Amino acid sequence: MHNFARVPSDGAPYSLFAYAGLIPWLFVSNSVQSLSYGLMMNAHLVTRVYFPRLIIPLSMILVRLFDFGAATLAFFVVAAALGVSPSVYLFLLPLFMLHAAVLALAVGAWCSCLISRYRDFGTLLPVVLQLAMFGSPVIYPSSLVPAHLRSLYFLNPMAAIVEAFRDSILGRPFAVEPWLVSFAITIVLAYALIRSFVGQEQHAVESL
Repeated sequence: MHNFARVPSDGAPYSLFAYAGLIPWLFVSNSVQSLSYGLMMNAHLVTRVYFPRLIIPLSMILVRLFDFGAATLAFFVVAAALGVSPSVYLFLLPLFMLHAAVLALAVGAWCSCLISRYRDFGTLLPVVLQLAMFGSPVIYPSSLVPAHLRSLYFLNPMAAIVEAFRDSILGRPFAVEPWLVSFAITIVLAYALIRSFVGQEQHAVESL
């Protein structure tokens, strides 16, 4: 079945299509949510001992990467059951996983400072992430986005991450240009957000 509820899946079984899109999205979404409470959950430590606070989100993202890898391996089991074989594009998967991890680390670390200082932001974050999911090609292909809007659409870093991850895991050539734009945006965003985290960490700790 290549369509579900009239949503096209670019020729792949829709179950695999959606699963391949959910893997990177759930990794980033779950990582951001858990990292956002990193400072608060470790308040007993960060308020007593000085150490680079960035270690907390870094250690948390490493744990999430194991989940990411396990979900990816499970995908291959499901794909094999459906008769879909891996392809040479799999060698790109580590690059896309690293891309997703950098984005999740930067956004999650920055949100942890916000939540430490403004507790109400924690109730808003799940809503923002839910909206972001529908702004990314997780359960639908980017081909549904009108051609004249795609340049704007791919300014969302997650859009190209999801597409590139899905293409490589399903054995399809991926669009290089949108991914390069996404990667550049992610690096700039990560630099700005991590620098902001380092600058605000002391104020955030004092708010705990």
